[in-house]
Amino acid sequence: MEANTDRGSSRIIENEVSSHNSTCSVVIEGIKLEMVILETRLLNAIKENKSDICSLKFKFKVKDLEGVIGHQDDAILKLSEDNLILKSKLSSFQNLTYKVICHDHVNNERANESAVEPRLMTNVDSTTKTN
Repeated sequence: MEANTDRGSSRIIENEVSSHNSTCSVVIEGIKLEMVILETRLLNAIKENKSDICSLKFKFKVKDLEGVIGHQDDAILKLSEDNLILKSKLSSFQNLTYKVICHDHVNNERANESAVEPRLMTNVDSTTKTN
């Protein structure tokens, strides 16, 4: 009978261990499922964060580019103003140069006329003397 009792208790222990193993397997499978769910949530959160980070980087780049464009606009405005000043100075210089050239031309003509007049007078004097 002892042999039957040993076999009976052995079967009970085997059944308990088997039952315990089944329970552990179910718990382990539940944990695995929870880990998959958490991993999926984590990956989604990482994707959202990456998207947010990319969005922030883009916003900073836009701000930087806006600053660069603003600086370039200021430089263009300054160059345009300098260009207008140089054009005005060039125009004034051209007018002055034209006036100087015209004045020199008039003075040269006057000088030429006054140089011609004495020669004419000399020629007139010599023709009157010969007659």
